[in-house]
Amino acid sequence: MKLSEHNVGYNPTIKDKSTAKNMNASETVYKNVCVPKVLKSLDLENVDPSTELEVFLAKRADGKMAIDHFVKDVEGTISSVQTRFRAPSYGKYGDFTIRYDKPSASAYNGGQVLCEYHHFNADLMLYGICNEDLNKDASKVTDLDKWVLVNVKEFRNLAKKGLIVQKEKIGVKCKKEGDKLICPVISNTGDKDTRFTSVDIKLANEMFPQLIIAQKNFL
Repeated sequence: MKLSEHNVGYNPTIKDKSTAKNMNASETVYKNVCVPKVLKSLDLENVDPSTELEVFLAKRADGKMAIDHFVKDVEGTISSVQTRFRAPSYGKYGDFTIRYDKPSASAYNGGQVLCEYHHFNADLMLYGICNEDLNKDASKVTDLDKWVLVNVKEFRNLAKKGLIVQKEKIGVKCKKEGDKLICPVISNTGDKDTRFTSVDIKLANEMFPQLIIAQKNFL
């Protein structure tokens, strides 16, 4: 019996090739660089699922909730983490980005296709700029030139209160409007099917310092 034929369950092995390649590259950077360098510097420890059920739940969380990993602090508190790693060319920007939606795909399924921003359910987000292009060869990445650890729970709270707002057609930079941080929704020049939203790290830190837990070379 194939349960997928009955629209039941979740199979983490069924992914398109481009998605699988990106995930493998990110996984390599996380294990080779983030765990021994970034997490260690923050007194955080990676938590690997140890049983088949835990692996299943972790993979389901990745697919449904944009959760990639779990970490544990010195007190034993476990938090979920979403990761996003970029090539060195993105180091000139002072923001972190989140995939927002795929408007072109809506024509095929009759509705808007939502991306990570709308499934932003992790506790933390680790966004980093690699010192080598992970898309060409992730094994050559030996460090993150810049990285930021974002309090996603606080981000969601501020968004719910209307203090962080995503808007279309406002350019490509965030701006402050009163007590609100207005963030653009931008079409991806490299992947025209996808739009993303960007958050200016310096401005976000000035307005809502509780958002930025730790960072390297962004501020």
